[in-house]
Formats: sequence, C-alpha cells, structure tokens
Amino acid sequence: MILLAAAFWNGCSTVPVTGRSQLNLLSPGEEVQLGLTSFQQTKKETPISADAVANALVQKVGQRIAAVAGADMPNAQWEFVVFANNQQGGGTLPFLRTHPTDAVRIRQLSEWMPEAKVQYQPAK
Repeated sequence: MILLAAAFWNGCSTVPVTGRSQLNLLSPGEEVQLGLTSFQQTKKETPISADAVANALVQKVGQRIAAVAGADMPNAQWEFVVFANNQQGGGTLPFLRTHPTDAVRIRQLSEWMPEAKVQYQPAK
C-alpha cells in the first residue's frame, strides 16, 4: 500500500499555467514521443486534405495557439495539418479513440452476428 501511495505521489505535479495538480502517467518526454509517433503514423496512413480554406484556417488558428503556448513549451515543434477524412467528425489519433473505427465496428458486428442469431429469441 505504501508503495502504491509513493508511486501515486511521485506521479503528481503542479501545472505551471493553472497551478492545479495533475497525475502524470507518462513523463513529458514519453508524452511528446507518443504524440510524434502517432502523428507520423497518421500522416503515412491518411492523405492530407486539399481543402485550401480548411488548411488556411487551421494554419491561422494553430499559429495563434503556438504563439500563446510557446512560452510554456519553448522547444515545441509545431505542425498543423488537415487530414482528408470522410468520417463524420473527422478522425482521432488511435491512442485517443474511445470507440472502434467504422471499419473495425462493421467487421466485429459481422463476426458476432452468427452467435447473436443463435441466442436471439423473437418476441411473442
């Protein structure tokens, strides 16, 4: 129990901008590496949008965010990209997803359907 409490305490830190406490399950370096790896993988798998208006807007907003956040993240390397994605609501980096993608969901439902049909009892 003491070891668990020590691990929990060691993972807590104060957010400089807000002064609030946070629990860190990853070090800042691990967090950056995870983000970079996921971003590079997404760029390989997903085409970049040719929508000039959307790209211009994302660049404009992104640069404003970078300018404000820059003081707290002086070594950050900023890149803003609009991915071409026909999913409603856009896409999410794989490690942030809480639900399967449409393709995965369709595959899983197709696999589960035979079992569901066996267990299905029509209403009487």
